[in-house]
Amino acid sequence: MTSSSEVEEVQTRTVKEQVDLYMQLREQLLNEVNRYRSEGKEKLANIISESLQE
Repeated sequence: MTSSSEVEEVQTRTVKEQVDLYMQLREQLLNEVNRYRSEGKEKLANIISESLQE
């Protein structure tokens, strides 16, 4: 039988991993925004920027 503290530990680890993945993806998207802007592709950059503000 799993104790509630073990369940909480697993949940905490899972949430931390999800946040880490989110932060990595967000960083990649910000890099894409910068790249598109430097290439003059403002429409593509804006699509990403708007999605990050939601």
